Amino acid sequence: MNMTYDRRNQEMDTLLQQAVRAIAEPFEAVASPDTFDILCSFLKCVDVVLGILMNKLLDVIMSGFAAEVDAAAHDIDHEYQQTCMAHKIPMEMYAFLLNWSARSVEKVNVPDEDASAAAAPTKSLKGRGGKATQWRVASKNKAAEWSWKDQIVPILTLIAKILKLKTYKIWTVSGERDTFIGCLTAPAYHVTENEQYMKSQPIKLGVYKVVCLAVKYHGHGPATQTSIMHSLQYYEHLSEPMAECLNVLLKEFDHTQLGEEILREIAGKSFNAQDTKGARNFSRFLTQFAEWAPRAVLKQTCCSRTWTQSLIRCAWRSSKSSAVSSACSEDLTSDAHQTQKQLNDLYDLLLERTLDLSSYVRFKVFTVLS
Repeated sequence: MNMTYDRRNQEMDTLLQQAVRAIAEPFEAVASPDTFDILCSFLKCVDVVLGILMNKLLDVIMSGFAAEVDAAAHDIDHEYQQTCMAHKIPMEMYAFLLNWSARSVEKVNVPDEDASAAAAPTKSLKGRGGKATQWRVASKNKAAEWSWKDQIVPILTLIAKILKLKTYKIWTVSGERDTFIGCLTAPAYHVTENEQYMKSQPIKLGVYKVVCLAVKYHGHGPATQTSIMHSLQYYEHLSEPMAECLNVLLKEFDHTQLGEEILREIAGKSFNAQDTKGARNFSRFLTQFAEWAPRAVLKQTCCSRTWTQSLIRCAWRSSKSSAVSSACSEDLTSDAHQTQKQLNDLYDLLLERTLDLSSYVRFKVFTVLS
């Protein structure tokens, strides 16, 4: 049985090497049906693929994708419009493979036999700009143990690099570009669903960078808004990270629209009386976002008039406390009249909620006022 098992692994390794050689020169050979089918077959049967072979597979995909991006960047910089368009299909195929990999890797087989698997020799790729891109294929002296967590940061870094491209030069139709950006950023959203991954600061910052670049430069705001609302509804551990992501978008990328749109959507959301979990998630999000971006919350004073769920109302009162503190501590000489009007509206709203039916809400209101 072991002989059969080893023979199967050798055949898989040989097949993967065939794809490596095909993509090495030229790297856009991923568009070849034979090469693409080999890579897809590995992902389709990932539950029987050894960890070291999965390392090789990801190296093939990421290295080829990186080389393709370097070539595309070179053509875009030199305004070679005809050759720019030639990168469209290969990049779409690489994005598809990367997305599929991120969703399949947790099924990878990691037996002891990994240690004895053969490793591929190092190769280098050269894009049209003449810049060499090194294969990151595992060497013999590298640990053969498979770890998806170790792959996440390099993948997010590659995605962020791709998002710096002027994609409108390659995808002239906005619908096609949106589809590509959605497929490219999907691994980042998939990573956020795992609470352990989001406890890692490098992974968390990598996710924020991918999301912010997509929103700022590629019109990904509506899709991101949908993803954030879904995350707040179903994942308890994402309340604070989603607030932090919007804060990064606001402070480092000077983009306020997405945060405002999400606050307005939450204002129009109704919560079932039994849905305390979802309401609590949104409550924690509002409280945290107000601490980091009080001025953004201050602009949405009218939103809280539509809320009826006590947890959300309490979170909104707490967020108003942060907003009031921020407004009072800032220099009011610029647009002082508008600031004073917002403060008056806030106090009117707080006084109105002193008559709230929930005693806990009334308690929180008096706490803010004090």
